[in-house]
Formats: sequence, C-alpha cells, structure tokens
Amino acid sequence: MQARVQDPVTAELIAPLSPPHPFGAKRPSLEQWYYEVFNQENATLVDIKKNPIAEILPQGVRRSEDIYDLGLLILATEFAAGTGGFTQIDLRGTSGLTLKEIWQDGVDTQLGLAVPEFPNLLMPLADSWYMGANIPGKQRQMLFYMGSTAYMAHCNESAETGYAGFKLR
Repeated sequence: MQARVQDPVTAELIAPLSPPHPFGAKRPSLEQWYYEVFNQENATLVDIKKNPIAEILPQGVRRSEDIYDLGLLILATEFAAGTGGFTQIDLRGTSGLTLKEIWQDGVDTQLGLAVPEFPNLLMPLADSWYMGANIPGKQRQMLFYMGSTAYMAHCNESAETGYAGFKLR
C-alpha cells in the first residue's frame, strides 16, 4: 500500500502512528483527497502545537522566526460543544451570576433539561445539534443529560455493581 502523503514528517502530523485520542473522539478526515492535498507544491503543513503563531501580519503569519505568506487565513477556534451558544449570551440566574460563571468549573444540568438558578431556561425545546435535530428525520433526544461530575459518579457506580447493562465475557 502506497502512502498517501509522501513526506514522513507531514504524514506523522496528520496521521500519527500512535493515535493522540481514541477513534471517533474527534472528527475523522474522510473527505476525498484530504491527505493528497499535502503533497501539492503550494501546501505546507505547520505544527502550531510545537511552534505556535506569534503574530498575524498583513501578508500572512509569523511563528518565531518563520514568516508564512498567505493569500487566505482560515481560523477555526473556540468551538465550545454543549456550552458555546449558551455561555456567549449574558444569561443571568436568580443569584445574578451568568451561566458562564456558573458553568466555569463544568457543565451541570438537571437531567439535561434545566439548570439550577435558571428556572425558565428549559433547553430541550431547541432544535439544535445537541438534541439531534440537525439531521432531518433523526429522532430528537437529549444527547447529554448531566455534568461531568455526575457522569463520573454514574460510571463509578456502574463499575462497582458489575457494569449493569453490559454483557461481559
């Protein structure tokens, strides 16, 4: 089988031999010719985790001493799954705190439907991706229903009781 990306350094960055996360935890790149684009002479893959962008310039970007001339810079930053839209609005609860302040140490909901201190904020009414409503014909259902602390307690309880609901062999 021939490698789709010719440069081994580039190949290791976009398809590492040791996965950085479990498959499915991030969106896989399944588009046609995604990997082949990195073999083009006008394409340069830059690892900004090791050497981040220091400055955005009129002609491109600077990382440390390197300057990359760009015709177009696309930034995909700060997508906050589950909280993004809610915490960007100045929603204030009965205590006067914003939803962003209340969730600063983690999202916590009552059955995924309501938030303490926000008696009229009922989230399952929205036609949004977190309800599965972004796919025509897909059943609407709550995709998350509790905060991470409650979820971990639920996982630990399941482990302590022999993983009820799973068939182990």
